[in-house]
Amino acid sequence: MIRLDRGLLRLREALGNSLNIPAVKTLKFVGEDAFMERLHGLGVSSLTRNPQFYGDGLALGNGEISLYEMAQAYTVLARGGRFEPLTLLASDEANRRPDVSVFSPAVATLIGDILADPDARMLEFGRGLQFPVQTAIKTGTSTDYRDAWAIAFDYQHTVAVWMGNLDGSAMNGVTGAVGPAMVLRSVFSELNRGRDTRPLALSRDLILARICRRDGLLADDACESTNEWFLPGTVPPRTGASAEPAPTQYRMLQPTAGLRVAHDPRIPGEFEALPMQIAPVQGLHRVDWYVDGRLASSTARPSYPWPLQHGTHSVHARVWVQASSDAHDADEIRFYVNLRQDGPAPANKNAAGSNARGGHELKPAAIVPAEGVTR
Repeated sequence: MIRLDRGLLRLREALGNSLNIPAVKTLKFVGEDAFMERLHGLGVSSLTRNPQFYGDGLALGNGEISLYEMAQAYTVLARGGRFEPLTLLASDEANRRPDVSVFSPAVATLIGDILADPDARMLEFGRGLQFPVQTAIKTGTSTDYRDAWAIAFDYQHTVAVWMGNLDGSAMNGVTGAVGPAMVLRSVFSELNRGRDTRPLALSRDLILARICRRDGLLADDACESTNEWFLPGTVPPRTGASAEPAPTQYRMLQPTAGLRVAHDPRIPGEFEALPMQIAPVQGLHRVDWYVDGRLASSTARPSYPWPLQHGTHSVHARVWVQASSDAHDADEIRFYVNLRQDGPAPANKNAAGSNARGGHELKPAAIVPAEGVTR
């Protein structure tokens, strides 16, 4: 298994390259309830369980929904944030209710611009996803290649493609980027054949700024820079601008309270580990990791790959910094590990990913490690 640490990444790169960790952290930031409410606003009606049932994996495809619902949701981005129910027949148009705003035009068109940016997905997809006109695309692949999908939209069309065996058996290594995406490319080529085309819409509310590649702050004359679009009020400060240092927080980032961790059948049990992690600490000297009240390991880094063990566990970290002789304790976290496959398996592993190749898929009882990618 190849694991790569990409370092600092912009949101554009995280989304374009289908990285899991940023998606999970975004879900934690907005909250499961708010995220589920937004999914319902996009026309997703199949997710009827409590958001806590799906857990963090809700950001990665735990919830089983239909391709029709996925297509419906992506039309909201294609329409600049407006939800209009899909109709099967042209005659149903007259009965369509007024559209509803789910996202602002600035948010919807910025996401579309990122998904249509070939450079944003270069790290994981190379130049493989090219289209005849500017087209936003997202792909997904389930565990063990049971199925794969891809959804794309241009200035006029939204198309969704699913591939898989109806009996649920695995395909021969077909991913969303290899199978469905190639079908989409052919479909969009035909749809736009001989037509006058145009690029995706971009809201006039967005602000274009020149930023440093190394840190995402406004560029100065000394850094390698690039252009980026920002929502109003989110343009970053200039590189080197002074800021008050934030107080140190000694807290656990992973696992989270109540987390359920599942076995990944693709990885031998002796190689599986839960990447425990604390928040970054300036001047870190050592971290003592206590699992079930016993010292499991001491590391010079803010992370520790704990070998998976079945059952209910607790963990807390004791943090030592170079400038102090006193230790700082992070809160104790309880979590559960299930090494048997007795939980529901997700139908889709969607377009979000972590910082590298390989890893575990989030399930109602699973955790994404510090490395991993879905395609």
